[in-house]
Amino acid sequence: MKAISWPRAALAAGGDFACNLYWQSVTLFLLFYYTETLQISPAVAGAVYLAGLAWDGAAGMVIGLLADRISLGAEGGLRAWVRLGAVP
Repeated sequence: MKAISWPRAALAAGGDFACNLYWQSVTLFLLFYYTETLQISPAVAGAVYLAGLAWDGAAGMVIGLLADRISLGAEGGLRAWVRLGAVP
């Protein structure tokens, strides 16, 4: 596998950083909405965030492991897992 160049990696990281800035601002507003508008205690709002982040981390790890182990040339291959993931 060929390594990507530093300029290309920097471009990819810059785009990911910009996307994360957007999503983190939405997340911060949602926390404010939970505590101020819905009157949920900060502990419960934090627990909601913790549950979501834990699920995201576990699901990301499982998908990464599957992607590393699935042969792209096999019948169905990665395409079958993408279809399965689209169901929920």
